[in-house]
Amino acid sequence: MPIAGPPADLPAGTSWAARAAAAEHSVGGRHLHRPLLAPWARLAWTAYPPTLSVRSFVSFHYWWQAHVLDCLIDAQLRAPTPARRRTITRWPAVMALHNGVGWLNEYYDDNAWFGLALDRMERDLGIVVPARWSLRHLRGERRRDGAPRVLAVDRIVARLEDGWDEHPLGGGIPWRVGDVFRNAPANGPMTILMARRGRLDRARSALAWMRERYPDPATGLVVDGIRPDPSGTTPWLVDRTFYSYNQGVLLGAEVAVLRASLDRGPAGAADIVAAARILRLVEAVDRWMADGHVLVGYQGRAEQGGDEGLFRGILARYLAVVATELPGDTADARSARRLAATLVTTTASASWEHRAQQGREMWFGPDPRVPARVPRRSDPVAAGASAAGVGSAAVPERDLSVQVGAWMLLEAAARCSADGSAV
Repeated sequence: MPIAGPPADLPAGTSWAARAAAAEHSVGGRHLHRPLLAPWARLAWTAYPPTLSVRSFVSFHYWWQAHVLDCLIDAQLRAPTPARRRTITRWPAVMALHNGVGWLNEYYDDNAWFGLALDRMERDLGIVVPARWSLRHLRGERRRDGAPRVLAVDRIVARLEDGWDEHPLGGGIPWRVGDVFRNAPANGPMTILMARRGRLDRARSALAWMRERYPDPATGLVVDGIRPDPSGTTPWLVDRTFYSYNQGVLLGAEVAVLRASLDRGPAGAADIVAAARILRLVEAVDRWMADGHVLVGYQGRAEQGGDEGLFRGILARYLAVVATELPGDTADARSARRLAATLVTTTASASWEHRAQQGREMWFGPDPRVPARVPRRSDPVAAGASAAGVGSAAVPERDLSVQVGAWMLLEAAARCSADGSAV
């Protein structure tokens, strides 16, 4: 059932906030359902129309669920409702039940994404999630200063801290326990979370480590990650695959560390240099990943469904962070904020204009330049998740990730507009 928002048939000129609400209404109405074993809560179906494994939440995709929670928090900040707050409050508990062993799993990137959502629940909504929970915690609690309580997010921070390994690559965390691949989608969110949770020394060291290893000299973009060179002839081997969300997580890490540093003292030369770095990366995104300021993917190849469906939305989220939270009045800071907002709102406009409508429902496509399609039950869904990730459905619009990625994009545009950074 829809959890909030107006019907999808909105007139031209509708505000970004109303468009974000319409996306929430459609995506939430189709995908958010009560698990049979936890009828007091909701989780998201990973595809629509659903298969039996989707209806029963056998198909789950942990990090997709974390980003749905992040979008619900966006919506609650935009237009708070008691019903949505209840959904948010209960979301972590049902995720822990489904996960079977609490909130932690062997994938550091999963843990970092969920940790960021838990941090926002506490920071922005005053909802805390104890590390040891029971049904009485489902109402949520406002944290009382001085009250001793170990939180779920603190357990995640500790897991990520334990994952930091100086060998064999001089630092970083792997993407999963026991692996050697140090990728941006694990280290970027980890750095953001460390900065936001007051672990500034670790956040600074992680950011310095990423700055040395991830930027590609030829494009200025962030590579996917590095791994040891078995031959020993180079310090590390670079995976030069360029994904949009990797650009977003480094932007988010730069802003998070900068803001946390400013909380401890006045701006200095290093902060001015940080703004210049952020501008260079935003400009590289515009050059290599956008088509007329519309975020698409590297060299115009649109990222599709499966895990890729979330990538553009994550980049938009952190471009909105640059647009609304990057401090400073230098020319570089102003230019970075302006270009970041332009990329977000231009992409959101294209995605909105190319949405598909079926009655009062809307669907978004994986490529903002191309009209979206309405998926059918007969369209093949992707195979189940593997260590390599989740692949795309034959019609990517069927994937939760594609719809949530577009919802995330529209929430980002609403934040840029509310801040006055975009029209």
